[in-house]
Amino acid sequence: MALVDRDKLMRIGRVSGAHGLEGALRAVPDAEGSDFYLDRKALFVDSQRGLQHFAVKSWRGGKGDWVIELEGLATRDAAEAMRGAELLLDESSLRPLDAREYFQHDLVGCEVVTDAGQYLGRVQEILEAGPQQLLVVREGQRELLLPMLESVIGEVDVKARKIRATPPPGLLELNP
Repeated sequence: MALVDRDKLMRIGRVSGAHGLEGALRAVPDAEGSDFYLDRKALFVDSQRGLQHFAVKSWRGGKGDWVIELEGLATRDAAEAMRGAELLLDESSLRPLDAREYFQHDLVGCEVVTDAGQYLGRVQEILEAGPQQLLVVREGQRELLLPMLESVIGEVDVKARKIRATPPPGLLELNP
């Protein structure tokens, strides 16, 4: 296999353990809308054994998790040895995103400003809070949690690394 540029790979989830007796993996996706990946025919697994490429035999979505069968993993012990491993895909193999769709890792590090131009900080991470995603925006000691709602998150320019936001009333006063 040719050398793989790890920087071109995107983490999409983590192996949580084995499923069944025949080497299937149970995995937790990093984001909602994880059915976006279910048609993939191959993926990378980064485990204690290093970065490995696998052909996908089957990939099913469940209640917040996946069950994935990979070529070459045939026993429960082999699947269990993958516990904690990262699941990765080559970004170039994914379909183009629709307007207002973003990969989470593209938002991390973006500068966030209000409609009035007030700098709020940079996105540090994205939290899953039940059905709602929250942008964690930090500037110094201040941390804001901005809900990923169209009424709050306006223009997102991934290339310029900027997000324009309209924080809910009172949020900035609560977090001076």
